[in-house]
Amino acid sequence: MSRIRRTLAVSLVTMLAIAPGTSAQRGLPDLPDYPLIIGDPASYWQIAPGAENPDAFALGSAWTVTASPIDGNTVDLRVRVVAPVVTLPVAPGPAVLYTAVALGGGVGGDMGYSRLVSVEPTPLPACTGDPCVFEATVSAGFRRLPRIASRVRGLETVWAEVGFTLVRTFGRGTWLQVQGPERPNDTLFSGTLREPTPWTGTSAASGLFPARGASARWRDGRDRTADVERLTGAWRGAVNDMSTPPTTTDVRLVATFVGCPDSDDDRNGLAASLRTAAGDQVTIRRAKGRDFVDAVVPIPRDTSWRVGWESDPTTAFDVAEHPLLVTAVYRCRMDDGPEVTDVAVAEVVMSPGVPGASASPDP
Repeated sequence: MSRIRRTLAVSLVTMLAIAPGTSAQRGLPDLPDYPLIIGDPASYWQIAPGAENPDAFALGSAWTVTASPIDGNTVDLRVRVVAPVVTLPVAPGPAVLYTAVALGGGVGGDMGYSRLVSVEPTPLPACTGDPCVFEATVSAGFRRLPRIASRVRGLETVWAEVGFTLVRTFGRGTWLQVQGPERPNDTLFSGTLREPTPWTGTSAASGLFPARGASARWRDGRDRTADVERLTGAWRGAVNDMSTPPTTTDVRLVATFVGCPDSDDDRNGLAASLRTAAGDQVTIRRAKGRDFVDAVVPIPRDTSWRVGWESDPTTAFDVAEHPLLVTAVYRCRMDDGPEVTDVAVAEVVMSPGVPGASASPDP
């Protein structure tokens, strides 16, 4: 259990001590009078590159949520997102806002409980403003929460959670950006379901990454990687995607790993990556049992990149008309992460077409 959820459980025991099912026992037709958490940092719906490594130079987004109870089941949520400036030359396409409802609680001591109840998508049109602002009103249902809470043995405290994930598409769905708000450290609750208070928060830094090769997971850990392209296509079709794919140049990345053991968890295994200063990234995970990666990636032209997270900035390279071959060595150490060395960039006169090189980042 995370430190955040332990803190929530202890705080509720000492501050609120609201028993689950109380509203139902009183026969009230109103919403359950549960404390409300907006912007829970737990990930409800995650679409991300093959290996997560947020770039500190990227900008996050600003979120404002105003909740209004409608009836004994529904709360309307007015969501406003000021998204970060995108520097990669790719045309913005439609987006989708995921709204997730969950039941949280404490089962005694520092033990916590959490159950995802629903996740609903809201398609949004492309945003081309500067700054780019998304606005939507979504409805979230909470009627099931008391029934679920009554079936959890030992549940001493209970609260409602609402989380959001904004997924933006670019270049006819070829690139993605994911933003999700985090709850401020000094704020536990945004009132209750019956009397919610306005909420503001920010999301962590997140650049763009290719849709192909990305992974997707629910909060319960179930993998939805195979659905990424299908889902992004459905979002774009729902709001008539008018964006066009960017003009790209093939960049072949060949990285060798030295002294880097395999990971038991493939998702947390080592990966090679290309990055921009704005946090855009292309990530290629190393296959288990191999000491190298070799992939050809279409990169938008007229952009500047460098290898890895801490590589020498003097090795940055520009993507123009001619294909490129980029090589690097990742050297692992016992205490620190891998160090990127021996970066070299060469222009290729003809398109690589090398046997064994994939046409996209590995999933």
